[in-house]
Amino acid sequence: MMKEQVLISEDTVEINAKLREIERSVVPQLEIVKKAFEKLSIGTLTNSRLKSLLFDDWRILRSELAKEMTELNDNVMLDQVVQKQIKSSLGILGNKLQEFSESGSAYLKYYISIDEAGKFFVPDESMKELKDMSRVYVTSAKGLELCDAHKAAAKALNDFYTLAKEDMTANISCLINLFDIGEAGTVIPAEQDYERYVYAQKTGKKKGR
Repeated sequence: MMKEQVLISEDTVEINAKLREIERSVVPQLEIVKKAFEKLSIGTLTNSRLKSLLFDDWRILRSELAKEMTELNDNVMLDQVVQKQIKSSLGILGNKLQEFSESGSAYLKYYISIDEAGKFFVPDESMKELKDMSRVYVTSAKGLELCDAHKAAAKALNDFYTLAKEDMTANISCLINLFDIGEAGTVIPAEQDYERYVYAQKTGKKKGR
């Protein structure tokens, strides 16, 4: 059974900043990587190949790609020219991957994929993960209990503020001054002359009559 999860806050500015960074920095760099990969002439850059390039050990991957390029070559025994071309192509790809890994945007590689048309995008699941980096949730039973109690306290305070706001400034301190800590260690109302409030002096039917 999935735990209840309540969203407390969301930094939309930070979320949008990361999405802009993907659009303006990550995608352009990966486009360069894609072009370098396509020059290997071993097919298009699929999503599984992209994940291998971004996350697998380059030394192992380089060997696998070289083997694949060799097998696709018509020559049974590759001459030095072809071998040099393979080495050069793999070197260029490795350099582009290294440049991306050393960029400040490389941490966002976990959220990017490529579709069948060769377009980079952020899938729904990754989008949620990306947003969760800038969100605060409450999930524990006691945390949810605190959240509910806090909301109830805010509602009760708002009920009073609605009646007394003509005597208050738009500052949270004026609300804090309405309360004190009693001898029992509980929150109690600070002494007030309620009859001096504008609301109490208004003419008209009293509540409940």
